[in-house]
Amino acid sequence: MYLDQATGDVYVLGSGGLSVGSLPAIGAAFQGGFYGGLISATANGVATHALIIAPKATGHVLRACKTTNTATAGTASSFDGYANSEAAKDATHPANQWARALSIGGYSDWYIPAQFELEILFRRFKPDNSEGNTPGFGANAYAVPPTTANYSGSVPPATSVTAFQAGNSEAFEAINYGSSTQDGATTHVIQDWFYGPPESNSKTFQQQVRAIRKVAVVS
Repeated sequence: MYLDQATGDVYVLGSGGLSVGSLPAIGAAFQGGFYGGLISATANGVATHALIIAPKATGHVLRACKTTNTATAGTASSFDGYANSEAAKDATHPANQWARALSIGGYSDWYIPAQFELEILFRRFKPDNSEGNTPGFGANAYAVPPTTANYSGSVPPATSVTAFQAGNSEAFEAINYGSSTQDGATTHVIQDWFYGPPESNSKTFQQQVRAIRKVAVVS
């Protein structure tokens, strides 16, 4: 079973992986980075993986998704950034190549998050209470628990994790972050960490990116 300490909800998890009972608090140091929350690859509220955020000093950089605005097979997943990154990790895909070459804390399975992995992190680690968020966005069936509340001036609130608050050592920036999710032949999904909504942007435009890794979880 998994107890969400933020909401009091209890979930039954699938089999195969790390016991959720051994997971630390959100934002705590864990397996080469910081524990970022749970995701359900089956989009049914049942957690399948724990997300781990790379340290900012070594896992945060400015990179383009691709060197040309052309389609890349295998990079359309909205929830599996590892699959996207594995499908396109050569020199023509600078962000993925950078992330997949990382070795941090003894781990070498870092990757650029997919759209909904990045959204889960936004919910947990929004750096401050800067100008609200755009209404009409926010549903994420891959989150655990699934989220439906639209963004607003208070949803999500600024993170309570001190290290990730604006100006501190691990803070995300209130700017656009690139994902590994292709949404068109010439574009990929980015997320605005100031207003909130996902957007499409040119693959060749450099974006801030933060590497993550994931581990399977069980009850």
